[in-house]
Amino acid sequence: MCFVGKLAFTPSLSTGFGRSAQQGLAAQQRSLTQRQADGSYLKPFGPAVSYAKALRDAGMAKGEDAAVMEDILKIKAFYENEAVFEELSLVQNDFNLTNVERADKILDMVKPLKSTVTPKFVRFLAKKMRLKGLKAICLEYVQSAYFTESVSPVKVISAARLSDDQKSKIIEKMKVKCETSNIKLIEEIDNNLISGFKLEWGYIDPVNLEAPSHGVDLSLQNILNKKALQVGGVGARMRSKKDVAVHTSLLLHMIGRRNRSSASRWFMRPTEETVELLENDYHQDPGKNSGESSSDSDTGCVDSGARNWQGPRHEMPCESISWQARFRTVVQTMARFAVKMALLAFASIYIASACDSGEECPQTLSFLQIALESGAREQIQSSKKGCPTPDEAAGLLASLMPSVHNLTEVEVVEMCAQLPLCVDSTTVATQNAWAKAGAIDFVAAALNEFPVTETVVIACTMAMAPLILFNRENGLHAGKLGGLNVTLNYYGSHLDSVLVMDLGGAIGAYFDFVNENRAIARELGGVEMFIQNIRNNFHGQYSDWANEPVKQSLYALSSGTWTNGDIAYQEGFPSLGVQLMKEHGNETKIAEETLQAVKAMAFESDFYRSRWSELGIFEALPDVLYDNPTDQGAISLVCEATLYVIGTDIPMGDPVSSLRIIPFNASIQERATKDKMLEALLATAMSVAELEQFDHDSFNFNLDLAYPAKRNCFGALLAMGKDNPANLKAMREAGLAQSIRKEWKTFDLLTRTTACMLLERLGVEVSLLCPVAH
Repeated sequence: MCFVGKLAFTPSLSTGFGRSAQQGLAAQQRSLTQRQADGSYLKPFGPAVSYAKALRDAGMAKGEDAAVMEDILKIKAFYENEAVFEELSLVQNDFNLTNVERADKILDMVKPLKSTVTPKFVRFLAKKMRLKGLKAICLEYVQSAYFTESVSPVKVISAARLSDDQKSKIIEKMKVKCETSNIKLIEEIDNNLISGFKLEWGYIDPVNLEAPSHGVDLSLQNILNKKALQVGGVGARMRSKKDVAVHTSLLLHMIGRRNRSSASRWFMRPTEETVELLENDYHQDPGKNSGESSSDSDTGCVDSGARNWQGPRHEMPCESISWQARFRTVVQTMARFAVKMALLAFASIYIASACDSGEECPQTLSFLQIALESGAREQIQSSKKGCPTPDEAAGLLASLMPSVHNLTEVEVVEMCAQLPLCVDSTTVATQNAWAKAGAIDFVAAALNEFPVTETVVIACTMAMAPLILFNRENGLHAGKLGGLNVTLNYYGSHLDSVLVMDLGGAIGAYFDFVNENRAIARELGGVEMFIQNIRNNFHGQYSDWANEPVKQSLYALSSGTWTNGDIAYQEGFPSLGVQLMKEHGNETKIAEETLQAVKAMAFESDFYRSRWSELGIFEALPDVLYDNPTDQGAISLVCEATLYVIGTDIPMGDPVSSLRIIPFNASIQERATKDKMLEALLATAMSVAELEQFDHDSFNFNLDLAYPAKRNCFGALLAMGKDNPANLKAMREAGLAQSIRKEWKTFDLLTRTTACMLLERLGVEVSLLCPVAH
């Protein structure tokens, strides 16, 4: 199958980049739809363009062009619906179906269609072995339709509804900017702008209005925000990192010290009295209580390991003062998305050490306090009972949005640090509910308001992760709001910070299923940053080996390398990745995440496949299998990456990219055989050990379908046995066929299908076991 690339959003290019200067400013600011089709430097070509044109011509010939457009929009929306991904995948990967039968099943899933041309066209694609390209063809059809009609969609977001005269003026101005004859103006009202309006244009998808490449903010809100920054902002700001550290420490103590009355509502914004109380506490020294003082040499703490410590509030146990170490532990755990247990345990320590039993702790209105009051200290599973629902939280988030710039850094850190307690990343519905409540907008606004404040960047980047993890719609929205830009800018300039270097996993959540965010990382140098962080902490300037920073960077690369394989290659990641797996492939997630990046690079280029092989990937992979005999993720990725690097007859790819058949490479197969890969694959495929999932507990999809270890290993053995009698003989002599028969009842349908293909290649009679395959 011919690969059809998916165009990704990137920020505006600098003047003259990739184009002649004579094209002028208007040409440089054309919409992506225009620039893709006019030959400026993104001229469309290939099968998707040809087939889209053929469909358009057929529709016009039959007089059904309008009906065909409606059908294509419906099919396009179908392919973008996450709810049908699994069902669609089962149809596309059912090898018992012919291509035409697959087409019929897809048509059944999208019916009814309004034209007679579209169903015939889909079946025609199937006969031409182009059915996998239907999604790309639909997008091309819509984009080219907009170009043919010379239409550009423009969104105007205004504080009040615009008059017809105002809209007409905007349309005329945008015709010049977009160089189109017609403008499709989409209006939205946002009272938070106060006055004026914002414009967005240059959408990758002109129907769903996703990822504008250009925009301008002419609102009064934007003007006031800029002026506030110029004069130092509204209210006192913390003046140094030391101030931020001290205030964050006090905040975390207050989270634990304050109880709430039973009459308090869920998750309220603090009252004016509470704000005044917080401000008074923030500006006290750690060792001072109200009305008391202590000398500069007094640490303000006493040595005590007692959990239920009793004594004056200013004599806190010394171990509770070391908030930096505990905060680092929290950050690392949040990066692994095990946030609930870490933060709750963390807060419990502070409550036990800082609250006086003889008096009521002062109030604080926070997610964490509510969760603890509901019994989460006794049973972690009950933490969600103490959280507000997204609907209950929506009111507070909506009230905070217009005045984020009035919040202190500490208030923002508190909010961001507590949000993950109530956001369950394991269900898309919950993620979407919190997004609808405004959680993503608040976190992004906080990042944009405090782009160079380390505590805010860390806490809010971590807060964003569970909201967008493996959720394309939410991840795309967060990227459009600028959250990724802020984090990457800070991350790249602070890789010497022990907390910042652990942000890779949270940043990686932006890239899951979102090519547009991968393009932002490409533009801002994100891939280079992640690889540099690995080098710094693996035989590098900061450490000979620091597991957590390296692992977090691999989390980011595992998804961020898709569409960015050329950068990873230029930065020397293949040799670095091989060395990582050789030295630390026995450590959880190191090999698994490295191999996700291997898949991305192998999919992108056959040359990269050869380089991974030449650099010794098959010298490392056998030991990864032997050292991780029960790690389902590691085993699945070793076998799948072997399939990608050697090549297969099965279409492979990323969920948001077009699939392609990676051609078989006999030389790579020979090298893998020489490096004892066959023996390791046989031992793993024939093992009956119970497999476990490691660090996948926050994922929102079926883990067994995502990490099918047995099926992938059977596929890898198919690749090892292709046109290789010696390897097939070794498989027969090892008893592979007997092992498959013995475990047959434990296999799912897709694993059985692959096993049948493998048995047939071994020359085993499978008419009874696999009647369809036979």
